[in-house]
Amino acid sequence: MSIVMVCGKKVNSPNESEKGEHEMKKKLFIMVAAGVIMTIAGFPVYAGQWKMDSIGYWYEEDKGTYPTDSWRYIDEKWYYFDGQGYMVKDTWVGDYYVGSDGVMLPDKPAWSGYATGEEVYMELQKYYANDPSEVTVMEGEAQEGYYYCDVRCGVPGNSYASQRLYEVEVSMKTGEVKELNLITGIQNLFNLREMNARNSQ
Repeated sequence: MSIVMVCGKKVNSPNESEKGEHEMKKKLFIMVAAGVIMTIAGFPVYAGQWKMDSIGYWYEEDKGTYPTDSWRYIDEKWYYFDGQGYMVKDTWVGDYYVGSDGVMLPDKPAWSGYATGEEVYMELQKYYANDPSEVTVMEGEAQEGYYYCDVRCGVPGNSYASQRLYEVEVSMKTGEVKELNLITGIQNLFNLREMNARNSQ
């Protein structure tokens, strides 16, 4: 520290090392402040919470919204929420499986398709069991990776059972179904595996 005359008065003048230290502290403060601002602006924190009713669990986000038909990364785990916003469990979602707690299990082998036509036939029976009409799934045949069969009105022994209602084509690799209504001519597309998984919940 040295003493100099300023306008006829004695004042303390910091030496060069003290000036340098002061400048360093000033720069450090500016850098820390800027980092805090960038962190707050660039990485917002969402405070969500799990909720439950008689149907199941859903996740309410900070703005009162909730995810639907999408994955969410919550507390370092992946969850999938259906079209109504409920967490799905014990099922496949695409090529990923979620367990009984809804958490994705990345180590579970990916689904590789239906192995036999018999397996497809059984899955079709499960699906059409939920049809409001009385229908019968007729045994079909597997050809070059696809399973083909008819679905008829009524039940065996019923005179209406002879009427073909749907013509069905199933991809054994993906589970995708083309269902042609032979009365209306309307074609319906859906995934057999995903529909059965939803119906079983």
